[in-house]
Amino acid sequence: MKEKGKKGIVNDVLGAIIVFVGAVCLYPTETETVDSSTPQPYRSGRSENGVSLTFNVYEGREVVFGILDTLETFGAKCTFYIGGCWADDNADCVKEIFSRGHEIGNHGYFHKNHAQLSREENEREIAVCNHFLKLCTGVS
Repeated sequence: MKEKGKKGIVNDVLGAIIVFVGAVCLYPTETETVDSSTPQPYRSGRSENGVSLTFNVYEGREVVFGILDTLETFGAKCTFYIGGCWADDNADCVKEIFSRGHEIGNHGYFHKNHAQLSREENEREIAVCNHFLKLCTGVS
């Protein structure tokens, strides 16, 4: 058997490092740490009756259409919590969500920390968002 040169050994070591890093990065973990001060983009839950899907929408129009197509492929429905400022700029997308039979939820006009708002400020956020969602869907 021929002896490996330096280049062969370096390649083997680099290959082993790549495999190790890939395994560590892709290894699923069962523990989830949540810092409650930072909004988290993903939540999960289980039920004996099935699953509920929700999406908060403040950006990513192309992503929304992709989600709609995927849901349609699997015959699934979900709730889209829509920010009013996004609805204001993307009325056609809101109409498409609604026309495909999904539930529309109110996520306030801006993405504010509602715990820090007064009751009146919260009511205004909700009312303004309701206004734009009703303009898009015809439904309160």
